[in-house]
Amino acid sequence: MQEMQDIVQRILTIDQNARDMVQRNEEERKTREEQARSRLEQMSTEEMDQAEKQGRALYDRKMKEAEEESQQILSRNAEAIQSLEQHFLAVEDSLEADIFREIFLEPETQEEKSNQ
Repeated sequence: MQEMQDIVQRILTIDQNARDMVQRNEEERKTREEQARSRLEQMSTEEMDQAEKQGRALYDRKMKEAEEESQQILSRNAEAIQSLEQHFLAVEDSLEADIFREIFLEPETQEEKSNQ
């Protein structure tokens, strides 16, 4: 009879050990799952931060390039305007003389020709 009680006791001990093992495994699984979820969130946050930094750097670089191009265009336009102004100043006197002649002198010449 003692032998039977020992066998039953061992079965109960094995059963309790199995239950404890299942419980520890479940707790460990939950702990690892929480750690994995936390690590994934951390990695996601790090990736988002890195992407934001890269996006900001790209934006800043493109804005700098656009500003430089804008300055080059403004410089070329200023040079073109200055060149046009210099050309106008060079021909201004002859243009004024031509306009004066066309308005005031040529009509008299045409009247003289028509009177003849």
